[in-house]
Amino acid sequence: MKIEIRTLQEIREESPGLKQPGDWLVINIEPRMSWPTMAQSFEFEGHEIWLIPINETSYPGLAVRNPMT
Repeated sequence: MKIEIRTLQEIREESPGLKQPGDWLVINIEPRMSWPTMAQSFEFEGHEIWLIPINETSYPGLAVRNPMT
């Protein structure tokens, strides 16, 4: 199965929740397991956390709006 690697802008366009204004914390990781190919969100302790797929300029990662701002 071939995976299409999109740009970060394309990923943001597909996921309106990622376009919210604010300070974002982003952690890029090198997963050693399967990872989603589309952005997905889940709630953890009242915070919406996004799983970001690999894109043309960075590893996959996690993103959350900074709760301190």
